[in-house]
Amino acid sequence: MTMEYLDTEQESPLEEDEVVVHPAVENILTFWSDESRQAAEVAERFKGITSQNQNASSH
Repeated sequence: MTMEYLDTEQESPLEEDEVVVHPAVENILTFWSDESRQAAEVAERFKGITSQNQNASSH
């Protein structure tokens, strides 16, 4: 999931530079997006590992 997907500026009457984001909230959003990216990568790796294990156990 990308930040573009979460962006609601089209629905918001405010311009992007008028929206004040609290630094803590910005940190959480940045952390969340980084974690999501890492989680997706881990999930892909895990899928690869489990498919390899299934192939090995089916022999």
